[in-house]
Amino acid sequence: MRDEFCHFRCVKKEECGLLNTVQNATIPDERLKFCRHCEVEGCMQCVASKPGQESLEKCQQCMPGYSLTREGECEMHGVWVFVLIAAVAGVLLVFAIWWYLCVSSKPSVNEAGVQYGLECRARSRISQAGTSETYALSTNLMTTNVAGPGTMALFRFEFAILVWAITLLAVWMGFVYFVSSDLLILGNRPAESPQILCAAIKWGRQRQMELIWTKVSWMAFAYAFSFAGAICYGVQQTKMFARVSAEEEVMTRYVAILEGLPKMKGSENVEEILKDAVAQACEVEVVGVSVCWDFGEHREEVMHALEDAEEPSEGQGSANTTSR
Repeated sequence: MRDEFCHFRCVKKEECGLLNTVQNATIPDERLKFCRHCEVEGCMQCVASKPGQESLEKCQQCMPGYSLTREGECEMHGVWVFVLIAAVAGVLLVFAIWWYLCVSSKPSVNEAGVQYGLECRARSRISQAGTSETYALSTNLMTTNVAGPGTMALFRFEFAILVWAITLLAVWMGFVYFVSSDLLILGNRPAESPQILCAAIKWGRQRQMELIWTKVSWMAFAYAFSFAGAICYGVQQTKMFARVSAEEEVMTRYVAILEGLPKMKGSENVEEILKDAVAQACEVEVVGVSVCWDFGEHREEVMHALEDAEEPSEGQGSANTTSR
């Protein structure tokens, strides 16, 4: 019926769409015995074909962007645009293949440069400590420090995501196996006719209420497992960073941050003073010192001074021009 869901009326073939039935369901389906919508692509309004014709329906009015053909079909406007795009893509593909073949067939005129590039690429590869051998593809990047603890943390994160997803899926499949396989088909049962659709909706609603406890239980487990897993994951990552920093050579071993230093003037050679002090106190060779100056109270003065230093005055500009 037109205004009532899951209410039906028996009508004759020529009465499809009439007698308060669905207005645009005007095509009688001989196989399923119901009035259905038009299946002509791009059609806005269609009618049933005459007896003996191959197609069950013909279009009377097409949607915007389509034109009506003599056969009662709807043909899309602008097909030439897609044909043109395909032609241009084909030409570009042929040109790319031709260019590649031309380049690959040319003789090498700078063999030394090629060899130098290959050597640079080989040196940029990550190799095992003390050797020039690269790591095997079977290397466990979660436990082997190949490119620093950050890389190990990345692959540990990916492994944790896989474990989390597989565990939740396994628990859900356990409900499916031990409780009911209907959990896999709720909401996706096919329906060829409105009557079958209504029956599927009624069955699905009833079955959903019967199995609602499985969804609630799974969600509770997912929340608890995710929370506990996140805590364990954070602890393991922290322990890994601490172990790698203590046992292996990492960048933090070559950098020290000094805080709480006394106030010093910019006129003093602060870098050299700190370098000598650290070298004497730690008995190590200091490569360099970078000072972070606290000039918050005089920020505007410092910024103006830097701008004046970067922009030469008019007198300097004229002098440079004269000298040239």
